[in-house]
Parts: sequence; C-alpha cells; structure tokens
Amino acid sequence: MNTNREAAPAGLRIARWYLAVVAALLLGIGAVTTVGYVAQATAGTTLVLSQEEMRVAGGVGPAPTVGEAAPPVPEPEALGSTQFVDVPSLALTLAAGAVAAAGAVALFRRTRLALPLGIAASAVAAGVGLIPAAIGLWAADYYALVDLASVTPLLVMSAALVTAAALSALAVWRSRRILATA
Repeated sequence: MNTNREAAPAGLRIARWYLAVVAALLLGIGAVTTVGYVAQATAGTTLVLSQEEMRVAGGVGPAPTVGEAAPPVPEPEALGSTQFVDVPSLALTLAAGAVAAAGAVALFRRTRLALPLGIAASAVAAGVGLIPAAIGLWAADYYALVDLASVTPLLVMSAALVTAAALSALAVWRSRRILATA
C-alpha cells in the first residue's frame, strides 16, 4: 500500500486521466471487435484468419495487381457469409490497451512501477495519436489529392494527440521524485 501523502502535481493528475481514457478507448475497441466476431460466428458466418483462407472460402481477397485480370465474382447464393479476422491487429490493440491501463493504474496508485509504466503508456498514447495522420496521408496518396487541405483536420488531430501524449510523458518524468517515494 502506498503511504505517500504528497499531493500529485496537476500535470500528473491530467496525464493519468488522459492515459486512462486512451486505455479505455483501446480496450473498448478490442472488446467491441471481439464481441462482433463472436456474434458473427454464432450467426453462422465463417471466420477466416488469413487472406489465403479468404480466397479458398470464396470471399473477396486483395485487389488484383496492375495487368492482372480481376477474379470472377461467384453468384451470391453460392457464397456463405465469410469474415476476415485480423488477429494480429486485434492482439496489438488489446496489448496496447493493457499497457496504457497498467500505466494509468500505476500512476493513480503511485506504485513502484509508476514511472516506467507511465512512460510506456505515454508511448502507447503517442502511437495511437499517429493513427489519424497515417489515415490522412494514406487517403491523400490513395485518392491522388494534390493538396493536403482535405486531410489537414486529421493531421491537426494527430498533432494534438501526439502533443498530449508527449506532455503526459513529460509530466510523468517531472514527477519522478514523487513517484520514486512510492
């Protein structure tokens, strides 16, 4: 049990709540995705774990490369319902959520591992913050956008999220003296 009675600085209090929100977001996405897959499986949908299985099952696979003919589309009656399950991405989302949750809990309780877990949770939050920028830049490339004005909101949002994560890491680092006495 922590007997440290010194008040946490405002930056640390904000950081731990921000990291708790990131953890809830990631774990929520993982839980909703998992529940969706379970619901689809109970409804009779065939869940496949690779693109090769998807092709064998008659589902839609990746787009043909340049110069390659498009595969024929079977009749809808011939197909059962097939859903690709991206297990690595789901596992990564849940693992990142667990790291963010562990960091937030450690910061709330000011445990002995609060400093390293808080920094790790901030790194996870920064990674999550880069997702909007990746989506925006992918969209700009995919749709051959001449200017980035249409994806600027995604870039601004990404910059704000990464800045918040960096400030969280800074607040955790600056509070290391308080956290070390836990």
